Order: sequence, then C-alpha cells, then structure tokens
Amino acid sequence: MVYPQIRYISIPSDYFVLLLLGGIAASGVLMRVFTKQDLVQVKEWVMAMLRLQPMLPKGVTLLFYIHLFFVSFLVAYFPFSKLMHMPGIFLSPQEI
Repeated sequence: MVYPQIRYISIPSDYFVLLLLGGIAASGVLMRVFTKQDLVQVKEWVMAMLRLQPMLPKGVTLLFYIHLFFVSFLVAYFPFSKLMHMPGIFLSPQEI
C-alpha cells in the first residue's frame, strides 16, 4: 500500500481476502491461547451436522462461531475470487 505501483495493480478485493485470512488466523490463535474449546463437543457437533441431526454444542465459545463464520465465508468466496486462478498453474499444459 506504500508504493504507488503496487497500489495501482491491487484492488480492494485483494485486501479483503488478506483481511479474511488474517481474521481466520487471529481467531484461531485467540481460540488456542485464551479460550480452550472442548474438542470432543466440536467433533460431536460436526458429526451431528453430517448426519443432518443438528444440535447445539456445549463448551464452545463465541470465538469458535466467529472463526467458523470466517472459514465458511472464505469457502463460499473462494470460487469467485482471484484465488481460483491458483489451481490453473497446476492444470495448464506446460513443458518442464
């Protein structure tokens, strides 16, 4: 953001993805350091969601839901972003 050349080629959606990834990392670190999540309850909640029998997990804080929201938003945003260009590197024909 300091150099005008970089500012010229970067659009706001580039910074949005960086902020989203930063939010995922920050909420993950905060969950690990400050609020210990009950991983057994999280696993039971995931398994209940996969069985289509939703339940409310016990021992899970608001920070877990914030982290889950960021991750879900990234998964939903991924196909429509510039990040989708990354697999093209591996799928394009090229000589080695």
